[in-house]
Amino acid sequence: MYSAVFLFFLLSIIFHLEATGQLLNQAQIQAMNSQAWLATDSVDTSYCGYNVFYMQVIRADKDDPTNNVIQTAAFYPRVDEYSELTIPNSNSLMMAWTDASHSIRIQIVTIVNNQLYRSNSIAFTGIDQTTVCVPARTLIMNLNSGRLFINGGIQWAQTDCALAACSCVESICAADCAINRANITVRVAWTGTDGNGAPLTSMGSDIWHFENAV
Repeated sequence: MYSAVFLFFLLSIIFHLEATGQLLNQAQIQAMNSQAWLATDSVDTSYCGYNVFYMQVIRADKDDPTNNVIQTAAFYPRVDEYSELTIPNSNSLMMAWTDASHSIRIQIVTIVNNQLYRSNSIAFTGIDQTTVCVPARTLIMNLNSGRLFINGGIQWAQTDCALAACSCVESICAADCAINRANITVRVAWTGTDGNGAPLTSMGSDIWHFENAV
């Protein structure tokens, strides 16, 4: 059974769009307009108004959230393409920013039809004898006739590692950062319907969707 799961995942990953982003400097963050954000991928602004996804990388202080440090990267995924958003060479950042009092959390922000939408923040690192990193998480975009639902329009895919023999970080398996060399990676999958009422299907390519169905 497991071989079938991994075969499905390997086949689906061939067809998804890979996008890389770079952390922005403070002047670009403060400017907060589309011309100030950078992307290392080609820009396509013709898809249903989804101009940009901002990935907020948060060094979360467990004792005092006012001490949180936030850096931001920009991406341009297409609607209904199973995309992988990666910050290259971020493994060292994940290790440097994580200790007994701090972890890295990720939040995704997007602006659609002049309205701001944001996901909940979720952990990507933790401490389990060593610093452990989550290889990737999936963000689900839930549309109704091409518009994001006000509630539940952006949410993280449900995961579960309660029965797994692994380092569990907010319900997902993580591994030693120094060994797996994971970079900060968010996969984006789409569900619901587009502006023409056609069903969005890329959620079917996500590994968590497949595992939860069997």
